[in-house]
Amino acid sequence: MTDEQSEVNVEISGTTVTVGAKGSGADRLTHVVADALSPFSEGLGYIGDVVRFYRQDTALRSIARAVELAESLDIKMRPVPPKFLVDWVEKASLESPDEPEMTDLWAGLLVSASRAPSPTHYVFKRILSEMTREHVTFLSDFCDIDILKGDTFKPATDFSIWQKLVNDRDASLTAADTESGLYTALSEIENNRLKIRHYEIAEYSKFMIDKKVIDTKIRMSIDEYRKNYIVKFFIDNGVMSESSMIAKLDCPEFHPKRPTISITALHLTQFGVLFLQTCRPSKETPDEV
Repeated sequence: MTDEQSEVNVEISGTTVTVGAKGSGADRLTHVVADALSPFSEGLGYIGDVVRFYRQDTALRSIARAVELAESLDIKMRPVPPKFLVDWVEKASLESPDEPEMTDLWAGLLVSASRAPSPTHYVFKRILSEMTREHVTFLSDFCDIDILKGDTFKPATDFSIWQKLVNDRDASLTAADTESGLYTALSEIENNRLKIRHYEIAEYSKFMIDKKVIDTKIRMSIDEYRKNYIVKFFIDNGVMSESSMIAKLDCPEFHPKRPTISITALHLTQFGVLFLQTCRPSKETPDEV
């Protein structure tokens, strides 16, 4: 019997918790469940109403993971408002047992809410409830983190090159050539919060009309499915944003014409940073995050 096949039953009445479990994961869950629920004793009655009707084993796994995470980070968990806790239990219990990355994010959210409750936790709970494993995989790859390995997300803060290209009307991008040279130049712009999606090099006649496209390439390949389902989801929820810039391309191949290069980038917003840091809490205090 695998850990996923373990059966866990819980009965909650007032402040009394009765747990029955069997399977390879039973011992771990049984030992932690009392401690897992004790910080939330004020809401045990509410939890019981919800847990009876949903995946009890999945809900308990998420709670158990939250306790493990809090202990590893040396965080003392405190009661959270029933309004948050009840909905958290309901939504966390709907996740599949074979998607531990989702369990980890739900656990992290509960730990963060327990440490320093904030109105943003309610928003993050709603966003997380609408995410799937594919959303997590995309976000992890984009930000160069491994959620399952417990990587702490440390966002890059240097956007000087990108900001100069966006804000300076006379800015130019220098490249030795349009292949390896331009690739190197674009790589200097990118970090774990910003990735170049595509670029286009074009010549314009006077007053920016009669465009003649010289070269266009997709740098960050995103198929239509991910564009419409994953990227759009993150943009609509403020986790990511897409922005563009136009600058002169200083490249020997085009001297002295200096054509225009337009670059579109996808980047994680500050709200997105907070979302990740909340669902992947670290040892820093909330004021330092």
